[in-house]
Amino acid sequence: HGTDALPDAHAPASALESAREWLVTAQERDGGWAAGQSMDHAVGVSSLGLLAFMDGNPDVFRGPHAETVRRGIGYLINSQSDEGLIGPRVSVATYNQGLAALAILDACALESNAAWQAAAGKALAFICSAQLPSGGWGYLKSASEEPANTSASIWPLQAILRADELGFPGLRRPIDRGLAWLQSAVGQDGFMGYARPNDFPYGQDTMTAAGIVCFLRDSKATRRPAVRALLPAVRRIAARQDAKTDFYRLFFVARAVGLAPDEQAPRTLDSIAGKLASIQSGSGPAAGSWEASDQWGKVGGRVYSTAMAALTLRRH
Repeated sequence: HGTDALPDAHAPASALESAREWLVTAQERDGGWAAGQSMDHAVGVSSLGLLAFMDGNPDVFRGPHAETVRRGIGYLINSQSDEGLIGPRVSVATYNQGLAALAILDACALESNAAWQAAAGKALAFICSAQLPSGGWGYLKSASEEPANTSASIWPLQAILRADELGFPGLRRPIDRGLAWLQSAVGQDGFMGYARPNDFPYGQDTMTAAGIVCFLRDSKATRRPAVRALLPAVRRIAARQDAKTDFYRLFFVARAVGLAPDEQAPRTLDSIAGKLASIQSGSGPAAGSWEASDQWGKVGGRVYSTAMAALTLRRH
């Protein structure tokens, strides 16, 4: 992870602020952030960058990063088509759309803005139109033929859950259908598969943790059987030490533990925060960021790894 790692004692709050400062310097002129190998992911990565400033930060528009966030939201809105799609019509558009909708919704929750509200409504309408007959979401390139999968469903579902929480109307049916599809992918052991139970092409940890986050974010708590099935699996995942740094996994594990705490939760969150703070770059142009070293790093780049780490630290 490089030679400029900060010491283990580096406080998570300080690590978070350093990450945000680096993200300010990495913002592009158009208000977005650059992804890794492909511009197809720029909207999703930019949305992660924005969420790193706003998530759990009610004073963001009264603080030093207000202009950064306003420019970022402007970038997303300027990237929205008349049909509501934010960014290019590419295979990974369901990821981009869910993340962008979440970022705009977070901004709407913090400040009244008619343009943001309208953009959020259009984004949500597109998400609902892209929902498959099964109730999940798949890759956009062939929506009529592409089967649903957990990975592509998580972010759109989180977006409509957040919008429902904020009072946007007409989302209960797509939420219930989405949660029902997620539940259909949970095996008897409590782990969530990719497209069906016991289907783990990318491992079982991240999707299981991400799935329970969706169930726990449902204000109507309609899927308690799924929560009861998933909780023991999530707690086994959280207790497992992973020598490799997987920013996506750490984010969802920390969020799941935060939403469904038990007596081990503080220790788990301390361990995750300490690990992230200890590998944060500490000097030079990369100071405050994290090396894009996990399996998604080439796609998302340093903005992805830094935003995910910042979001994870915010949950500490």
